[in-house]
Amino acid sequence: MKERLQLGDTVDRRNPIGETALMAAAGSGHTAVVDFLLEKGADFNAQDDYGKTVLERAARDGHVDIMRRLLTRGAAVNTKDRDGRTPLMFAALGGQVDAVELLISFGAELEARDNSGMTALIWGATTDSDEVIKPLLSKGSQVNAKDNEGETALMMAARGGHTATVRALLKKGADVNAATNESAYYHPGRSTALMFAITERRLETVKVLLANRADVRAENMAGETTLIIAKRIGSKEAAQILKRYGARR
Repeated sequence: MKERLQLGDTVDRRNPIGETALMAAAGSGHTAVVDFLLEKGADFNAQDDYGKTVLERAARDGHVDIMRRLLTRGAAVNTKDRDGRTPLMFAALGGQVDAVELLISFGAELEARDNSGMTALIWGATTDSDEVIKPLLSKGSQVNAKDNEGETALMMAARGGHTATVRALLKKGADVNAATNESAYYHPGRSTALMFAITERRLETVKVLLANRADVRAENMAGETTLIIAKRIGSKEAAQILKRYGARR
């Protein structure tokens, strides 16, 4: 690296996808290389051809020491990439608790939305770690925020069978009977967290939702109730559980 710079290479030279050496080093966790490049004046707010920043690269894999170096130098904390995603969203998606906490402490926007309408909390709920959503919730993330399809963090967690996350969201007031948009594209409209859990055969999550008053009689835009869904996928276990909670059709 030092030899290339001595030979006249520029510190912010880009590869064919617009990536700089600082981006590569930050994403790989090479702290010493990051320090060297920063000392040489590397642009810590540079974006590649996909809009991804140096900070986003570091946040994705939880390289907190590098993130702190970038942020204390003034790296923009809320820059969005081409998909509208921020470093906080990537940290949440990666289950990087320390990275999430650090970004929040430097002013990361909790309610920023990407092009699909997802927030950091919704992204965090797709992971199998309930710990990553706790700092978001404690700082006031909207627990019932919906993406463009009308899906909430609770629905994402229920679909994935992330029961601890489901419990944490319910404890913070998640609407157990929220439904997706009638015009939802990727699934029948008016689907609920319980319907998603049944469809994916997440029986423990189904039990938690029902214990928190999930509506067994809800009906989606396809005319399916929770019991119909259970029968359609051939889950006798889910059907039996639903019947214990009053499902009749």
